Amino acid sequence: MHFTQQQLEDPFLESTFWGDDADPDSDRHSNLFEYIAGLDPNDDSSIFTTLVSRSASPNSVDISFSPRLEGRTYNIYYRTEIDGSDFLPADGTASDDGNTRPVTDSTSEDSMRFYRVEVSLP
Repeated sequence: MHFTQQQLEDPFLESTFWGDDADPDSDRHSNLFEYIAGLDPNDDSSIFTTLVSRSASPNSVDISFSPRLEGRTYNIYYRTEIDGSDFLPADGTASDDGNTRPVTDSTSEDSMRFYRVEVSLP
């Protein structure tokens, strides 16, 4: 448990400390996201990282994110315009490496793609 009973019972701390949208460690991840991703909401070094880079293979992009934890589902989506309306599922091949998941999207024929990693609990 990341918060004390006393903190949870104080309604004035909901918006700044223990609520779903609060970010007590100021790492720009909400408590709800940190719970889903398996992070510590009180530790600003406990963050979800994503790295996107061009692959050595033609028409491919490497996407890597961490942490990857058991009991969670990870999906990668993309769109070709930053202000586009819908994200499409990326067709990638994952090869887990400890708590990091590298994925190669070999269908990146577009000149630019904007990626999103979705983390969920079943």
